[in-house]
Amino acid sequence: MPAEVLSGNDVRLLTALGFVASGAGLHAPALTLFDHLSRLRPFKAFGHIGWACHLMRQGQPDDAVWVLQRALRLMQDQADANEVAQVKAWLGLSLRAAGRQSGSDRAFSDSLALSDQSPTASMARAMLGQKA
Repeated sequence: MPAEVLSGNDVRLLTALGFVASGAGLHAPALTLFDHLSRLRPFKAFGHIGWACHLMRQGQPDDAVWVLQRALRLMQDQADANEVAQVKAWLGLSLRAAGRQSGSDRAFSDSLALSDQSPTASMARAMLGQKA
């Protein structure tokens, strides 16, 4: 389905529905929504992050790491620095949950190096023990 078929409001609604489904324990619908959103807008962070958040909620941080690493490969040289910074920050959180501290710190540092003004910059700084 071409990206033009859905407006920005439609995409935001589908993203919100994915999070509602995840919160309600509706595993298959949440994964389906986030998978499709990540395919519909592959150079945007929200679908990939939603998918990873759902996996984290399910206690699957290693799978979340895989999703976010895949997202970074898809976004390579195509996405805005803020979008990549957000994915890297969530990758840092997923790596931390998977017990991979050094990789986590590297992902948070990479996120801040890309954009210290991204929506996830304060999370990255906090996770690295830096002041705001």
